[in-house]
Amino acid sequence: MRRVPSLRKDSFLLQGPPGGKLGSRARIALLPGTALVGAALCVSLAVVPAFAVDVSTQAQLDQAVANDAASINVVAGNLALTGAQTFNPAVDLSITAGASLSVAGATNNQVIGSLAGAGTLTLGLKGIAVGGNNANAAFSGTISMTNQGYNSTYGTFAKTGSGTLTIDNATITQGESYITRGAMAQTSGNTTVTYLAVGTGTTGGNPNVGALNVSGGTISFGTGLQVGDFGGQGTLNQTGGTVRVEATCGDPAHCAALHIGNQGGTGTTTSAAANSTSSARTTSSAAVQGPNLPAPARSTSAAPVSLISPPTALSSSGMATKTPRPIHRKD
Repeated sequence: MRRVPSLRKDSFLLQGPPGGKLGSRARIALLPGTALVGAALCVSLAVVPAFAVDVSTQAQLDQAVANDAASINVVAGNLALTGAQTFNPAVDLSITAGASLSVAGATNNQVIGSLAGAGTLTLGLKGIAVGGNNANAAFSGTISMTNQGYNSTYGTFAKTGSGTLTIDNATITQGESYITRGAMAQTSGNTTVTYLAVGTGTTGGNPNVGALNVSGGTISFGTGLQVGDFGGQGTLNQTGGTVRVEATCGDPAHCAALHIGNQGGTGTTTSAAANSTSSARTTSSAAVQGPNLPAPARSTSAAPVSLISPPTALSSSGMATKTPRPIHRKD
């Protein structure tokens, strides 16, 4: 029998196929007792977690996207996805303060595992779904979309997955934002969101369930806040801080609106906080109805129309009510 030569220092070199993704040779240590028989080797390879890729140039970003990187940190620069480029849908994406990333010029909408950092993400008219890895994350930067949700085309930002995305001091401007699963949280600082639907839509005939948890700071909505929307199930949990709905869209015919239960959705609010108020100009409350609740008249006054002051909760008309209940919009 021909003798098989031993390998120096109990290791061997694994060479990838020409042009394969392995790229460079990987050195694998042999475990005690591992045998070489003829020219074949039987060995179990452990899966090694992917390392984060730091990018600061367009070439580095292009390479990371082409390699389906599992974690991308944009640490500097003004970078962009274009054409058919798409992220690995499980990617953990982080954008450092001062850096920016645009997906507005990409052909397709994007899906990512998580979003973190304090930089700027520009969506334009594209959509992005964030949170599929079901982990908690925090983003305190700017998410910029084009147009308002009442325009014919607009950008969208969707929180998915079972984790919580904390948005302290973030600015989410224009377009529409959704929580279709899991939660978004406001714990401190001043956060601005143009439009947010908490628990919106259905999947396979079942309601999407989402929550907005407010425990500190101030979160303001300039076009609308919907809690339970289009067949979804939403909850606004407030244990501290301030929730404001105040018109900033510049068009009194379209902002601002607060609906607890909308278009067949089910909305719930809970509040145990002190000194928490919501002050808004409402212009789109018409045709909001619920059990034994007449449709409120459209108001264009600057007077506060909603107040969250424990233990009360908000009705869809912006009036304080003792018992939260589903309110359904029928228009």
